[in-house]
Amino acid sequence: MPPARASEERVMAAERSFRITPGSLATSYALFGGFYILFSDRLLMRLAGELSFYRQLQTAKGWAFILLTALALWVLTRQMRARLTEVTDTADLAEDQVRLAMTSANGMIWSLLLPQAGPPSWSFSGGLAASLGLGSGPLATSEIIEALHPTERDAFTAWVAAIVTAAPPQNDLFRFASPDGPVFWIKFVQDPGVRHHGRGNLRFGMAFDLTRQQETAQDLAEVIYGAELGTWRLEIRTGVNQINDRWAEILGQTRADMGPVTVDDFFALVHPDDRSVLLANQADRRKRRDYLTTDEFRMRHKAGHWVWVLSRSRPVEYSATGEPLVLSGVHIDVTPRKELEVALKQERDFLNSVTQTTVAGILAMRSDGKVSFTNGEAADILGLTVADLVETPLAAACKGMSDLEGRRLTLAEYPFRKALAPMASVRDQRVLISLNDGRTKAISVSAAPMTLPDGSLQVVASIIDISAQVANEIALFAAAEEAKATALRDAMTGLPNRKCFEAELQRAMDAGEQVMHVFLDLDNFKQVNDRFGHRVGDLLIYEAARRLEALRQPNQVLARVAGDEFTLLHPLKPSEDVDIIAARLTTAFDAPFDLEGRLVFSTVSMGISLHPGHAETMEDLMVNADLAMYEAKARGRNQTIRYTPDLRAAQVEGARIAQVLQNALKVRAFEVVLQPQWHLGGSGTLAGAEALLRCTDPAMEGLGPGIFLPIAARAGLMRAIDLMVIDLVGQAAAQLRAEGKRTRIAINLSPDSLQKPDFGGALLRQLEEAGLKPGDILFELTEGALVDLSLHAGETLEVLHAAGFALSADDFGTGYSSLSYLHRLRLAEVKIDRSFIHRLGAREDPSDEIVRAILAMCRSLKIRTMAEGIETEAQVAWLRRNGCELGQGFLLGKGLSIAEFSAMIWHKEEGLGPKKAWPPASKTSMSGSS
Repeated sequence: MPPARASEERVMAAERSFRITPGSLATSYALFGGFYILFSDRLLMRLAGELSFYRQLQTAKGWAFILLTALALWVLTRQMRARLTEVTDTADLAEDQVRLAMTSANGMIWSLLLPQAGPPSWSFSGGLAASLGLGSGPLATSEIIEALHPTERDAFTAWVAAIVTAAPPQNDLFRFASPDGPVFWIKFVQDPGVRHHGRGNLRFGMAFDLTRQQETAQDLAEVIYGAELGTWRLEIRTGVNQINDRWAEILGQTRADMGPVTVDDFFALVHPDDRSVLLANQADRRKRRDYLTTDEFRMRHKAGHWVWVLSRSRPVEYSATGEPLVLSGVHIDVTPRKELEVALKQERDFLNSVTQTTVAGILAMRSDGKVSFTNGEAADILGLTVADLVETPLAAACKGMSDLEGRRLTLAEYPFRKALAPMASVRDQRVLISLNDGRTKAISVSAAPMTLPDGSLQVVASIIDISAQVANEIALFAAAEEAKATALRDAMTGLPNRKCFEAELQRAMDAGEQVMHVFLDLDNFKQVNDRFGHRVGDLLIYEAARRLEALRQPNQVLARVAGDEFTLLHPLKPSEDVDIIAARLTTAFDAPFDLEGRLVFSTVSMGISLHPGHAETMEDLMVNADLAMYEAKARGRNQTIRYTPDLRAAQVEGARIAQVLQNALKVRAFEVVLQPQWHLGGSGTLAGAEALLRCTDPAMEGLGPGIFLPIAARAGLMRAIDLMVIDLVGQAAAQLRAEGKRTRIAINLSPDSLQKPDFGGALLRQLEEAGLKPGDILFELTEGALVDLSLHAGETLEVLHAAGFALSADDFGTGYSSLSYLHRLRLAEVKIDRSFIHRLGAREDPSDEIVRAILAMCRSLKIRTMAEGIETEAQVAWLRRNGCELGQGFLLGKGLSIAEFSAMIWHKEEGLGPKKAWPPASKTSMSGSS
């Protein structure tokens, strides 16, 4: 029995043994006095004969009563004192025992005096009171609140109020801040009774330090949270499973949504395949009385998929017969681990399949030289079986190794040993191995060290039988070099690829060398592909690479970086001329290429960038050369351009123009001018006009279509521009018709627009909205666009032909002119390019013969011919003599506004002809460019 309980029993026993109340004492005294008086009076009356003697006896009787009463009071008082002393000693002992017990348990006794008047006062005793600084005399409630943690003060105030009103307290665990700094968790226990005190009511109880328990509980909660453990506690008698929030979160639910989880609820969530296994395992464990469980199974997630769960449990309460009554356990979401296991198994199976099917032999050897793993190919190469090779030292599996020159290798020179000694990989070490059956094979060995989880070392090696290649050592060396360089070589040409070139370029720049970077791009390569097919295009690339490689100097690096693009790295010496080096490269394209019996002429455009000077980084150097190459393309191809800062500025300017054009399209800040076209024979009548586009945005002042249209094409704006031109030409034609004048207007269609799907349909809808008929319009297409007929371009031309619109080949003679596409596309007109017209009559120039051939060809095909870019009377005379039907150019008329063009027609009706340009120079408001 605890000391406090024993003391309490003794005090109660003392109280029971001393049951004298004031009423019983007064009653006893009255009975005794009354009996004494009655008995003594009768006795005295018999004894006294005389009155005087009777009085004396009465006096003696009184003194005797006083004496007897005093003696009785003395005996009674002595007995009462002895009893009170025993009760007091017992109470003191009980209090000392309780105080000692509370001190040992790190607790304290508290009492709250609630006086009839005045504020309550607190008293504390015990070791805990001293630790909290509460042991010095009565304390006011405010003083206790000051000792509390700030977050606990409101709760403590509510608890005190509940005690005062005798209401059940809601919380009795509070944090106190001790004078030394540590925080204590204190649990207050209240005696349910109310003791009356002389000054009021008394509430008292005990308080215990639960700091360690709270910290342990908090640590456990943090462990559960950090480990993402779902905890559960199953009451087997009721079948109810108490879970925490994480248990529900694993299944994508909340504890409130799930409610009480019964055993049936739990098994309903388990995957059917796992449920039967789990039930069977549980039955087996019960039979073996093994209640420590570990299971893995799938449970259904709220979203519908399955979650892998690791469940561990143990009993925490048993029945009298040893059967578990309560099970406690955890759930851990092991889905990522399971997915990783599946992935690892798939990878392991894949690697095993690769190992067993690869043409290379795979070996694994421990540091003692014994083979721990081999595939069948390795065993075949070494002339053994897999069973014979495993756990056999590799040195015993053969008679020895030597290098390809025949020098015998020491054991330390074996590739497997070399991989272990410095812990470095061995790649493609070629050795001759003498097998135990007398054969000698040449093998290539690659080996790498590996540290196993237990810290031991092993070597993983691949061996390849290369005996067939050693017959020709030079061929063997070339094959090995080719294998090493495969990742850095272009498969088609054998040249270094972009990765290899960039590495060499970076190395040269890092070394501080002065380098020349040349970017080469074949001109009109796409036309070769489209005309002759990709096989011929590939042959052209291969032959171009072969010719360039033949010109490459030993210190240069030539690479193929993309389809028809090459780059050259040349370490530049101070005395070398960049132009001479570039000119030497162009000689590779002087002669035509014989491609499977076809003679194909090709040229090259080149851009040059230098380091240092043009760029400080490899990226800038390559970008600068790229800009220079595209500038060469823009200037007509077959040129070499050296990078200048202006090219970078032009790139920035191009971006600005693209932005302006996008805005101009939104507000339709464009107009068309008409350049007249004339019949060159006879009276020189007006044949029509070509619509030339102008941008009226102030930001485009001074920039003609020759500048902004290529930029619009690169920005993907040409489809919208072409459709807008249809509107503008429709307005111009309507204005001329309103004035009683009508003429055919030629409109240029962009090659980019032709490549767009359903462009033909959009074009017809726009023509209909603009009110333009086939007789009003002639569509001009560049020769390159006609040759480069993709599926969408062909569909567009078929749509235009079906609607009755005529087509003209613009810039004819500059590309891959072909009779086949002239016939196939049913062209109504051919426009001879201005470059030929400009050189007519020049000595030692083939332009005259080329133009005559074009004119003769068109006459035979009944195709109308037009010369563009006519600037001299001599050119007009030559064209008339050779039968060119139509012409246009600055000599015959520049681009005119609609009003000027209408006035020009009126003057023509008055007798003016094409011999004089219109309008006069003093009246020209804008210039045109075809």
